Amino acid sequence: MGREHLGTPAPRIIAANHVHWIDPFLLGFVLDAPARYMAARAVFRFGGGLGALVVAPWGAFCADLRTGRGSGAIAAAITALTSGQTVVMFPEG
Repeated sequence: MGREHLGTPAPRIIAANHVHWIDPFLLGFVLDAPARYMAARAVFRFGGGLGALVVAPWGAFCADLRTGRGSGAIAAAITALTSGQTVVMFPEG
């Protein structure tokens, strides 16, 4: 699948491969519009919370991957989609 598949208008979900920590940032440059990123809780907690300072301005929202704790991320994704935004998810997360 190539860049030609990214031209679908929002709302949309983009499920991308994630093999390196820089992937979300690179995808941000390739997309035709701003996106919201579902990011693991560990990303936000990295460096005592410094991770949140880096990823939140890029449109990231927290996905708590612990069993039974994912409802906040699901709600955030639904809110973003119903307001016409693009949501990026990395399935291996």
